[in-house]
Amino acid sequence: MAIHLYRPVRVFGDSVWTRSAEGFWDLKEIDVVDFKLLEETSLLEVFDNIRKIEGMEWREFDDPQAAFHVLRHGPWPVVTGKGANRS
Repeated sequence: MAIHLYRPVRVFGDSVWTRSAEGFWDLKEIDVVDFKLLEETSLLEVFDNIRKIEGMEWREFDDPQAAFHVLRHGPWPVVTGKGANRS
C-alpha cells in the first residue's frame, strides 16, 4: 500500500470510532485487511456524470453539492443577527 501514498484508496477492515458531544466521528484505531485504488475524480465531476444519466433527478439541481449536504446533514444553518446579511 505504501506505493500508493497520497493517492485515493478505499480501505477494508475493522475499526474503532468514538463520537464527540458535537456529533463528530473520530477514528481511534483501524486494522486494514485490504484496499482498492479509487479514481481521482472530484465530487463536482461525479455529480456532473450523475446528471447525464437519463431519469436521474440530479440534473434538476443547480447546486448538487448543496443538495447532497442537505440529504446528509439537513438544511444549511440559518445565520441571523447582527451582520448576518452582509454583502
